[in-house]
Amino acid sequence: MNNPKTYLALIFITAFLLSACASNLPSAPSELHLSETSWVLMSIDENDQVGEVIGSEPVTLNFASESEFNGFGGCNSYSGSYDTDTQTASITFTDIVSTLIACEDAAIMNVESLFFESLNTAASFEVSSDAIPVTGDTLTITGGGHTLVFVSL
Repeated sequence: MNNPKTYLALIFITAFLLSACASNLPSAPSELHLSETSWVLMSIDENDQVGEVIGSEPVTLNFASESEFNGFGGCNSYSGSYDTDTQTASITFTDIVSTLIACEDAAIMNVESLFFESLNTAASFEVSSDAIPVTGDTLTITGGGHTLVFVSL
């Protein structure tokens, strides 16, 4: 291979073939990326009447950055830190703080308390795309015997 043109042609062909193969390789699961996403709670522990209990303002979870979250729990706003491992789909919420507004409705206070308990014991998460595009993606967080199901905003 003393001919520089042949050498360059082989490099070009090799690079082209490698780039074509690379596009077929599985990529890192982008659906596990939570930063800058917002969610509305649909159920806690398979109770899908959470929205009816809360009334007009839904329970929300916003992943504001790669490590901070915030939202509304039903009576109180809250925030804290979170950490995820996309390889194991694990999640932990820490440093959760909330406002201290007393709920007038005991049912709303119970939902909020269970919601905060579920965040404190969270261990794993899964994001899935719904077959019905109208409803968007679903986020499921589990741990400590609790399951939270959210839909994307």
